[in-house]
Amino acid sequence: PNPKQDYGTWIESLLIYKLLTGNAFIQAFGNIKYIPTELYVTPTTSIVAFGASDDYEIIATNPNALIFLNNKFKYDKKAGRFIADAITELVHLPRFINFTTTNGYVADSVLSSICYELEVLNNGNNHNLSMLLNGVNLSGIFNVETQDTKVIEQFKMDIRNYFSGSGNSGKYLVSQGKSIEFRPIQMTNRDMQQVENTNQARDVIYDRFNIPSPMRKGDAQTFSNYETAQYVLFDKAVLPVVNDVFKGLTLFFRKKNILKPSECLTYDPTSIPALQ
Repeated sequence: PNPKQDYGTWIESLLIYKLLTGNAFIQAFGNIKYIPTELYVTPTTSIVAFGASDDYEIIATNPNALIFLNNKFKYDKKAGRFIADAITELVHLPRFINFTTTNGYVADSVLSSICYELEVLNNGNNHNLSMLLNGVNLSGIFNVETQDTKVIEQFKMDIRNYFSGSGNSGKYLVSQGKSIEFRPIQMTNRDMQQVENTNQARDVIYDRFNIPSPMRKGDAQTFSNYETAQYVLFDKAVLPVVNDVFKGLTLFFRKKNILKPSECLTYDPTSIPALQ
């Protein structure tokens, strides 16, 4: 694809960005009407877009050990491509793009959902740690013997401000008055399962990338289901990404007349040991 990378290294970098960010960007050099002479994978973090709809202007840099690129691409509606000049084109291979939550030029990243779930689990771990350090019950019920709405609302606000956040879990509250009663809700062993939370965090990552359980857990392995898991790994995790990338590259090469409309990039599934 370029003078500094062989195909294996190049496709590996392309797939890494595709898996992690949901996007793969390629800067193609050579006469835009003919076969490109060099292809460089560009990190998604190096892509900045301005504009809206199909009127984007994209600035793409590629600051790495291979080459330093800095090009401004404009969408050519007639050609349906992002072109910088007569010899430079930007190829985008995205996964699903949610136009209601993104600016429409980058796809949703699987890391976003992973980070959200990990944040929930980390908050749970922080909550449990605070409970251990503060040494009191998980939660409880306050009984305030008053009918004064303002007093009750103020008390609720004070409680919320004092106890909100995982770091405040288990704090004592000192309040003046004889008409306030606190009834604790006892903590169960399950509420403090720190190890389980850690394992769940690990599973979140594996599950989002469709890695079968027998491939990552020794207690879930038997000879039979490990063989099946290898098949599922390729069927659910590996080949869908490969198919998606090959489909995008096929469309690009067809526009360049490198491939005929009846031709496409593909692979031989019988050459993969796990699928035999």
